[in-house]
Amino acid sequence: MVSISCKKASELTEKKLHGELSALERFSLWFHGKICPPCTKYDSQSAFLDKSIEKMCNESTKSQELPNTDALKAKIKQTIKN
Repeated sequence: MVSISCKKASELTEKKLHGELSALERFSLWFHGKICPPCTKYDSQSAFLDKSIEKMCNESTKSQELPNTDALKAKIKQTIKN
């Protein structure tokens, strides 16, 4: 079995969101998630944040406005609370 650390699992989680994992990396991350509930939670939270930020950026691009940083921060916080 391929066992990885939580640090490596978080690196692979981020790589998965922004690139592609090799078969060994996918298996290692999957296996680690089976034995480490906090890393599974991190994986789902990271994916949620990534999708939320992407959605907000796409909305601002459609309106052709540069996002107000304070307003964007408030929107992110509100999204996370819901």
